[in-house]
Amino acid sequence: MLAARSLLLGLALAFAAAQATAQDQELPRLAGHVVDEAEVLSPDTEARLIDLLSAHETATGNQVVLVTLSSLRGHDISDFAQRLCRYWQGENPDDHCGVLLVVVPSERAVRIEVADPLAAALPEETRRTIVRREVLPFLDGEVATGIEQGLRGILAALAGGYIPPPEHTPGALTRTLGIAVSFTVAGIYLATLVYALLHRRRQNMAERLARYASDGAVEGASGRW
Repeated sequence: MLAARSLLLGLALAFAAAQATAQDQELPRLAGHVVDEAEVLSPDTEARLIDLLSAHETATGNQVVLVTLSSLRGHDISDFAQRLCRYWQGENPDDHCGVLLVVVPSERAVRIEVADPLAAALPEETRRTIVRREVLPFLDGEVATGIEQGLRGILAALAGGYIPPPEHTPGALTRTLGIAVSFTVAGIYLATLVYALLHRRRQNMAERLARYASDGAVEGASGRW
């Protein structure tokens, strides 16, 4: 019986290890400060971001890494980011997972994962603000701009100087434009209505004047005759 239990335990551990290995194979290898699997960055932008993050690490010792993904492979982005951090530390035991920005443009998913030593400088509310105001508004178009703004927001927060920009979500912008268009259409309609009424009034006055003039001519002719 003991031997059978040992065998079952060994099989379970082997299965778990195989499953973990299979999951790790889904993860991109963190070969540097920028891993652009989704291929949304131009060479110039990628080089600029690498220089930015490398300079930050040299100055502070804290690593900030960007990873863009083509998809989440069916996983939740929070779980995926945590697994990526663990995998990162497994590949590089001397490194700690400082801050990881994960962006999946195709699924409009963004996650900032932060290690405990930096959590005080980059609290959850600040991370949410950076994601919501810096990155998400650009995922339907200028993805690289949103990513760069997100990274600069992270670095500013780590330095204690992050100031959130005004929130201009696509929904709010659409509502604003909709209101402006509605007022414009209403104004045009009102102006057209007023013009039509004035034009009709002028026509009526002209018709009455013409009728009065015509009646006066007949009476005069009759009197002359």
